Amino acid sequence: YIKQFNNCNIYHYGNFEINELKKFNKTYNNKYQNEISYVVDKSINILKYFYSDIYPPTYSNSLKEIANYSGFKWTKTGASGLLSIVWRKLFDLKNSKKFKYRLLLYNIEDCLALYHVKNWIIQLQKDKVESVNLNELYNNSGFKFGKINFQIKEYNEINKTAYFDYQRSKIYIRDKAYSREIKTTKNSINKNLKPNTIEYSNMPENCLKCLNTKFYIHEKNIRNIIDIKFTSNGIKRWVIEYHGYRFRCSHCKKIYSFPKYNKKKFGNNIKIWIVYNYLTFHNSANDIVKMIYDIFKIDITRTMVINIKQEYALLLTPEYNEILDKIITGNLLHIDETTVTIRKKKHYVWVLTNLTHIYYIYREDRTVNFLKDILKNFNGVMISDYYAGYDSFKVKQQKCLIHLMRDINDLIFKYKDDIDLIYIAKLFGDLLKNIIKTIDKYGLKKRNLNKHNKDVVLFYKKLNNYEVISNVSKKLKDRFKKNQYQLFTFLHYDSIPWNNNNVEHAIKDFAEYRKYADGIYTEVGLQNYLILLSISKTCSYQNKSFLEYLKDKM
Repeated sequence: YIKQFNNCNIYHYGNFEINELKKFNKTYNNKYQNEISYVVDKSINILKYFYSDIYPPTYSNSLKEIANYSGFKWTKTGASGLLSIVWRKLFDLKNSKKFKYRLLLYNIEDCLALYHVKNWIIQLQKDKVESVNLNELYNNSGFKFGKINFQIKEYNEINKTAYFDYQRSKIYIRDKAYSREIKTTKNSINKNLKPNTIEYSNMPENCLKCLNTKFYIHEKNIRNIIDIKFTSNGIKRWVIEYHGYRFRCSHCKKIYSFPKYNKKKFGNNIKIWIVYNYLTFHNSANDIVKMIYDIFKIDITRTMVINIKQEYALLLTPEYNEILDKIITGNLLHIDETTVTIRKKKHYVWVLTNLTHIYYIYREDRTVNFLKDILKNFNGVMISDYYAGYDSFKVKQQKCLIHLMRDINDLIFKYKDDIDLIYIAKLFGDLLKNIIKTIDKYGLKKRNLNKHNKDVVLFYKKLNNYEVISNVSKKLKDRFKKNQYQLFTFLHYDSIPWNNNNVEHAIKDFAEYRKYADGIYTEVGLQNYLILLSISKTCSYQNKSFLEYLKDKM
């Protein structure tokens, strides 16, 4: 019958028909090999294009969904392959013309739907249908930062409440008061090149050796100290003409030297300004050199800028260590790591943080042994992703549910037709959505969240009773079981978040610097930077000005 149509194309959807013909041929010992080979050669599987080239916005790649989306409608609402089996059974039992008519119409309309989809694909190629090139798209959830369009709509609502600014302004603020007014300053230009003030070194009151009170000047040295001055209206260049003296005791001839600026060419304020710009605006050493010259007409070298950063890193090391102590003695710890390149080798920067302090630390590898010593006295809840190394810690843990949602979203994006996967995803989404409603209304309060413990028990009961078929769904189900006692820890404590977005926000701050400096810094330079970054971001978390902090320290 088919051979009577010369050079025809046979369109089909999926491989069912072709496979059945091959089985039929095998049953009859390949008696119809020529005829069936002809059919196979002339066949075009429309479905394959939806796996490789075309991605319509449908729930699955079934002919029903794609045909409906492209404008085709079946006469019988809800018509499906499963329903056609029912009609066939009823026709066999009752010999009813009504069911015979439905079956014939259903099969005819299936063919018409395929014809419609084939024409729709041709229209796509001719750019007569609204479409977008696949090369311009990427899967958002594979990226750590940026907005994610989740495949499960409930996840989008849940994800909104996990954003850093939202949590701090609407949830955490009800638990503790973190707000404090920040004083800001604006840079201005002052081109006065003359010395602004004169200072003198002081004569000692008495000789430490003979207690004599009479001295005479042994040596005099006049030099300019270049600095800037912070005023209520801005910043201006400030040059100090310093008269330094060495004094000799008139009795025992012992020499005393009291220089206020011992071997210093630059004052403290300009160093503060350099460190502030380096940390706050991620300006490189070369950029800072140019800015200082353009704004203040001060000539400074790149080496001097680097030395100043090292000087302040050493100066602030005690405060850096104190930050870690504050985190470890608290009741909450967010932890994560990110990669960094040093001399073409991959290393890691670990981040430990809570709601008020951030601690960055450099490590050569991803092993977690160093953290065991750090966390041995930690008695709070640790929030982390699903890195297996964390499982060795003997601390209470809360796994990040946003990470889990992203992973599920990636699976759904890849396996759109996996019904078991969709079921588990929606089951989890419904549970978490109800919990988030409570958090959004009352905050992270144990007394309000306790009621959801029974919902968690019911969730796992449904999950355990649900039989899955695909390997992907089995792995997801096993993942829920493995982390059963670490996914909902936050329900049992006050002020414990259910996600790790706090530390991701902290990593993002480092990533801004890494974007420009990755691969060009040294280990020492990176360690110094992380000390300063820890203090800078801790000030930000506490709503303090990093600039004012540096000024107070000096």
